[in-house]
Amino acid sequence: MMIVDSQVHIWAADTPERPWPPGEAARAHQPTPLTAEVLLEKMDAAGVARAILVPPSWEGDRNDVVLAAAHRYPERFAVMGRISLQAPASRAEFLPLTRTDGMLGLRFTFHTEKQQKLLTGGAADWLWPAAAAAGVPLMVHPPHSLPLIDAVHARLVSLLESMTDADYQRTFRHPERGQVTLSSNLALYDWHSRHHTAHITSLRARQGW
Repeated sequence: MMIVDSQVHIWAADTPERPWPPGEAARAHQPTPLTAEVLLEKMDAAGVARAILVPPSWEGDRNDVVLAAAHRYPERFAVMGRISLQAPASRAEFLPLTRTDGMLGLRFTFHTEKQQKLLTGGAADWLWPAAAAAGVPLMVHPPHSLPLIDAVHARLVSLLESMTDADYQRTFRHPERGQVTLSSNLALYDWHSRHHTAHITSLRARQGW
């Protein structure tokens, strides 16, 4: 059985040439950087075949180290990256970043009081439709804000239910599939969601979980 670790951090040193955000050094899991090569040694010793690399928050919203590792070892690593929800350039950077080789999607945390305000203050509102339109997977950690995530889903459901047949025949340009109707795009994501849910439920049945 192949074992895949779904979230592992690697990082580079905090240096003048590549500084971390102020005050973040104390949050690092160890005082020295953890490189891809050292991680591979640990994975091999533990019998872990592959890992999803997530940039640690103490380095800020940067993906250079993890993407470089995924490019060097594409059979072992892939990336769920980071992007700022507040930076003005993020909306333009979103699609090119998520189409980068080795990048599977994006990871967001909302477990601190400051991060929770990104949900309640509207800073994250652009993310959900952008990810849905581009088919970008998101890893979200909102332990104290699950009702807010439910509300995002409910709002999208309400919007979809309010649309007419004519609305669903309107078209837009998909980044990979070209000009498509809303109806065909919704059908694709409906199938996609059911397909991946079936993977999970069949695995549970096989393993007796």
